[in-house]
Amino acid sequence: MAEKSVSRKISALTNYFLWLETEKVLSVNPAASIRYLRVTSPLPDILFESECRQLLTTASSDPRTYVLLLLLLELKFIHFDLSNKYAPELWAKHTGKKVKKDRKLKLPPEIVPVFADFVGQYTITDVLFSYTPRFLEMLLSDTAKRAGVQKKVMPLFCVIPSLSGV
Repeated sequence: MAEKSVSRKISALTNYFLWLETEKVLSVNPAASIRYLRVTSPLPDILFESECRQLLTTASSDPRTYVLLLLLLELKFIHFDLSNKYAPELWAKHTGKKVKKDRKLKLPPEIVPVFADFVGQYTITDVLFSYTPRFLEMLLSDTAKRAGVQKKVMPLFCVIPSLSGV
């Protein structure tokens, strides 16, 4: 097994036995003496602007993938204000104690028609992407492959200064 797999399994067992001990099912944690080094994953490669443009160009034929990429390249939250098509905005809304961290983000104008196409074609009502994270990863991976981008494409690690001209 890979180091990361072993690390995950040991961590799961340790936490499970710790829980059993806290719930008074066991008097002693049999996994307490297991020592292991936590394995960290390597940081992903950051995509260059040209690679981001390749992804966007390739994804432009499918509104779902195109909106996904536009969002992942620029945004993190999903409360849209598209009332002004020349200056669309996204509200980053928080709940509870973090309500003071609400932010308004400017979106690229080209997201307005693509977003409308996406909502219409995929009948979006409330949840923007009601897919598993794995499915979204597969969409991005497939788009990267078709775009000829050799790096592993992951959400939130692609930074593009401006999407105009795509």
